[in-house]
Amino acid sequence: MGFEDPFFHRLAPVLIDQLGSFFPELEKRKDLICKTLQSEETSFNKTLDRGIDLFNREIKDLEEGAQISGSFAFKLYDTYGFPFDLTNLMARENGLTIDTARFEEEMETQKKRAREAHKSVDILVSDSANSDQSTEFVGYEIANLSKFETDFQECITLDSETYLVFEKTPFYAKMGGQR
Repeated sequence: MGFEDPFFHRLAPVLIDQLGSFFPELEKRKDLICKTLQSEETSFNKTLDRGIDLFNREIKDLEEGAQISGSFAFKLYDTYGFPFDLTNLMARENGLTIDTARFEEEMETQKKRAREAHKSVDILVSDSANSDQSTEFVGYEIANLSKFETDFQECITLDSETYLVFEKTPFYAKMGGQR
């Protein structure tokens, strides 16, 4: 389309004007929405520029029909946030393929690392034997975390780890699907 500068944020006021009567919060937060869109688009454009540059450097000596390393495609995706489908499209446009099997292996390895890291980060359940206090779970009742307040109950140290116990929490104690 020939656009180089961010432009989606300029479309938001029109949409907000059309939907504002149905969703009044849009009108109230119009400036924030437009600034956020502009910031996100600017950031994504930088991601695209960086990814395209890295991609072009990687393929400069490859001949048509060659295969791009799945590890490289994964690095673009995981490290630089460059969409895999765009890497795949650019490869096809240049007569190249991607070692998708290797990409999938790298992706699975990363998922396993993330699951292991997630397992090691648990919130201490304060109604355990190590605490005299209990924490009330209020996760289903809280609509806006920025306005959530609670009282500190106690501090517990176990195996050189320090845990803070609060009166209430909107967070699951273990593996609740939160990221």
